[in-house]
Amino acid sequence: MTPSRLSITAAGQRFRVHLEQAEDGWLAYPDGINGVVVSQGDTAAEALADLQSALRFHRDTFGPSDMSTSPAEP
Repeated sequence: MTPSRLSITAAGQRFRVHLEQAEDGWLAYPDGINGVVVSQGDTAAEALADLQSALRFHRDTFGPSDMSTSPAEP
């Protein structure tokens, strides 16, 4: 399945996100983050909620300077 693209707000920033259905659930991952941030869930909503949590953790652990992003689509 081709990933869907959408925007979310997490950790005080807006991110472009890819959301795709896998054989065993859903995957979500943002564009433009230094490092790797990937989340999963049984539903698309769970994967997005997990991604928001992962982005907050990434910011809190590595600092805001590591949260360089590509501009989010409106």
